[in-house]
Amino acid sequence: MESDSIKDVTEAEGLAKLGVASVVEAAKHYKQRISQAPPLHNNQMPRRISDSAKLGACGGNFFGWVGSAWLSIALMMLVLAAAGETEELGLLIVFLAFFVVMGLIILSIAFKRGLRSIRIVRNGLLTWAVVTDVETKIERSTGGRTPNTIEYHVSFIYHNYERLFFAKANVSRHQPITDQATELLLFSQDDPEHVEFADLLPGGLRIDTTGRVHESGFHTLLGLVPFLMIPAGPIVGAILMGMN
Repeated sequence: MESDSIKDVTEAEGLAKLGVASVVEAAKHYKQRISQAPPLHNNQMPRRISDSAKLGACGGNFFGWVGSAWLSIALMMLVLAAAGETEELGLLIVFLAFFVVMGLIILSIAFKRGLRSIRIVRNGLLTWAVVTDVETKIERSTGGRTPNTIEYHVSFIYHNYERLFFAKANVSRHQPITDQATELLLFSQDDPEHVEFADLLPGGLRIDTTGRVHESGFHTLLGLVPFLMIPAGPIVGAILMGMN
């Protein structure tokens, strides 16, 4: 939950981006923008999601890919280190075990993100979001050793059937949520400030305006790939060890 001061700042910025002076005027602008949007249906909850789609949602986010790759490489190095003959073998294994733990921590974040998306798809309510501004943030590389990273700060407004909300989202790609006049949004019934854009759901999770959940087989499979990478690391390590 945001503090009241942060909410006030977000609301003030949202009004400024819309070019209006009050929430009432912003609400009128919102109603006008969604007037041509299809009706939404919030029924048949909790919605059903297959186990494979759930796992794909946990692996198909940024932290799933990073955590799995990190863990796979760490396990490969651990296998190679355990097979080596050195006086400092114990210290080396402890050092590599630290990286294994780091990989597990990153994966736990991936599961936390995925489970949060799964909960909101199962039990969240649908509404329309209106994007009011997209700001590009570029983090410059240091000395040219790393590539520049680009992040987009997307400002938007939405209604939870009680009042209008002003919100921001930091995303790595904005095109999926800025290509329409209105964008499908899910919000938590318990915490209306917890939202997810339907077009940015991880893995193969998909939902339409009727409230039906669809699962993209290709993207679900893609979300499972990170978990297949984990055992690949020690297998490669064992193969390299056998070649020496």
